[in-house]
Amino acid sequence: MAQAASRERVAARAGARRVDLTQGPIVQRLVALAWPLFVGNILNTFYNLADMYWVSQVGTEEVAAVAITFPTVWLTFSLGMGVTIAGVAFVSQHTGAGRVDKATHVAGQVTLAACLVGAVIAAFAIAFRREIVALMGARDRVLDLAAIYLLITLAGLPLKYIYFAYRAVSQGVGDSKTPRNLLLLTTTMNVVLDPFFVLGWAGLPAMGVAGAAWATLISEAVGAAISLFFLMNGRLGGLKLRLSHFAPDWQLMKRIVAVGVPGSLDMGARGLSSVAVAAIVSRFGTVEAAAYGIVNRLMSVVWTSSGAMEQAATSGVGQNLGAGQPERAERLAWVGAGVMFAFLTVVAAALYFFAEPIVGVFGVSEDVVETAVRFLRIHVFSYGFWGATEVLQGGFRGAGQTLPSAIITFANRWGFQIPAALIFSHALGYHGDGYWIALFLSNILFAGVAAVWFKMGRWKKALVS
Repeated sequence: MAQAASRERVAARAGARRVDLTQGPIVQRLVALAWPLFVGNILNTFYNLADMYWVSQVGTEEVAAVAITFPTVWLTFSLGMGVTIAGVAFVSQHTGAGRVDKATHVAGQVTLAACLVGAVIAAFAIAFRREIVALMGARDRVLDLAAIYLLITLAGLPLKYIYFAYRAVSQGVGDSKTPRNLLLLTTTMNVVLDPFFVLGWAGLPAMGVAGAAWATLISEAVGAAISLFFLMNGRLGGLKLRLSHFAPDWQLMKRIVAVGVPGSLDMGARGLSSVAVAAIVSRFGTVEAAAYGIVNRLMSVVWTSSGAMEQAATSGVGQNLGAGQPERAERLAWVGAGVMFAFLTVVAAALYFFAEPIVGVFGVSEDVVETAVRFLRIHVFSYGFWGATEVLQGGFRGAGQTLPSAIITFANRWGFQIPAALIFSHALGYHGDGYWIALFLSNILFAGVAAVWFKMGRWKKALVS
C-alpha cells in the first residue's frame, strides 16, 4: 500500500514537471519548455570556464593547455550528439502517441547507444590525443599538459553521454526542469572541486591541469549516476527503466543510428566550421583575433537562446506527430521561429545601439573595442533570421528527418559562409570584416532556404507507429 502511494506521488511530481505540447497555447508551452533548456545551455559552458579560471592561478602554460583542448572536447560532444537527437525524436513521438512502454524501451536503447558511442569516440580521441593537440598548435610543455587534460577528460566521455541521453529522454517527454537542476548540481560540484584539486586546498596534492580534469570527471560520474537513477525510478512522465531495457535491441539501435548519423554530421560541421572561421579572422592580426573572441562570446546569447527554442520545437513537433496532429506540429514550429526572430531582433537592436559600452565591459584596448563594435554592427541584425532557421531545423529533427537539417548546415557553413568569407576578406579586400559580411548574408539566405524546405511539408510523417 505504502509502495503504491509512493509510486503515485512520484508519477504526480513527474506530471507536474512535464510540458504537454500537444495541447494548450503554443507560445506559453514552448517558452515553458525552452526556458529551463536555455539555463541548461548556459550552465553547460561553465565546466570549461571554471577549469580555465582555476588553472589561470597556476600559470600561463596551464591556461593555454586547457584553452587549446576546448575545440576537441566540444567536437567529441558534437559527433555523438546524433544519438541523443534521435532519442528526442523517438521518445517525443511515442510520448505524443501515449505509448509509454515503447518510449521506455527507446529510452533504454538510446542510453545504451549513447554510452557505446561515447566509449568509441573517447578511445579514438585518447589514442591520438597528442597528435590532435599538436595540430591545434600546442608545443613542448603545453602539449604535454593538454594531452594529460584530454586523457582524463575524454575518459569520462561515456559518462557525459549518459547524461546527454537522459536529457534527450527527459526533453522528449516534455520535462526540461529536472535535467537543468541536475546540471546545476554537477556544475556547482565541478566549481567547488576545482580549487581543491588544482591548487591543493585542504592538504590535497596540487595537480594543476590534471586536477581540473579530475574535478570534471568526478562531477560527470555523479551526473551519470543520478541520470540513471532518474531513468529507473519513474520520474519521467511514467517512464521507468529496468535492466532488461538496456539489453541490446539491434534492430531499434540500427534505426536510432540511421536517424542520428546526419545529426552528428550536422553538429560536427558546425564545430569544424568554427575552427576554420577563427583561422580566417585571426590571420589579420591580434586586434582582429581579440575582437573576434569578444563578439563570439556575445553571440553565445544567440546560441543559447535559439538552441533552447530549437530543442523545445524538436520535442513539440515530435509529440504532435506522435499524437497524429501534423498541422499543430507545423504551426508550433512556425510560431517558435517567429518568437525567436522577434526576440533576437530585439537583442540585435540592443547590441547595435549599445555596442561600445557592452564591448567595453571586457576591459580591452580602444582599437579592439572599435574593431569589435564594427564586427557586431555589420552582422547583428541577421540574428533573428539565424534563430528562426535553428528552430525550423529543430522541427525537422523532431520529425526524425535529420538529413534536411544536416544539408542546410553543410550548405550554409561550408558551401556558402566560409567560401564567401574568403572572397570578401581577401579577393574583395574587406580583411577582418569579410567574415561578418558573409555571416550576415548567409543567415538571411539560409533562413529562406529552411523556410521553403520546411513549408514543403515532406517531414509530416511520424517516425514511429
